[in-house]
Amino acid sequence: MQLTSSVLSPLSNKRKDKYGGNLENRMRFPLEILDSIKSEITKEFPLGVRITGIEWENNGIDENEAAIFAKELEKLDVIMFVYLAEEIHQILKYQ
Repeated sequence: MQLTSSVLSPLSNKRKDKYGGNLENRMRFPLEILDSIKSEITKEFPLGVRITGIEWENNGIDENEAAIFAKELEKLDVIMFVYLAEEIHQILKYQ
């Protein structure tokens, strides 16, 4: 879910409300979505999540934040797998 990646990233999430700022706030929206999904499916339904593990930018998501988010996902007790990805926010210019 690209939207949740944008909300999790301090590089793109500039919100000043309960969904922006520190990691706890940035995790709120994706965790709310997954909690809603959890209430609609059975425990046997295979549900996976793709998360950003590192953004390779100053002040971007790093391994520590990704690990904290993965632990929060685990607490939902519904995720069967997590796909860890890298994100690069820069646009490369070729000459």
